[in-house]
Amino acid sequence: MSEAPWVVLQVCRDRISGQVIAGRLRAESIPVQVELRGPLPDFEQSVEVRVPRWWHARASQILAEPPPSEEELAELAVRTPYQDGAPE
Repeated sequence: MSEAPWVVLQVCRDRISGQVIAGRLRAESIPVQVELRGPLPDFEQSVEVRVPRWWHARASQILAEPPPSEEELAELAVRTPYQDGAPE
């Protein structure tokens, strides 16, 4: 069985931006590749973030969601592991 082709999800201006997007997608268990694009190996021009074709719609949806607010992050930081109703 051959693997599905990878498609470009987003093009970023730098490696850090591409890695941030890749990290967000990996946190959602989406396979991702980050490929540097430039005229010379050490001269970075842009970065392509790629996902398998069948993950493209879900990955786009995740990137369209707004990041958590400062208040939400603060609440998550102080929440105990079982506050969400998990068994004790």
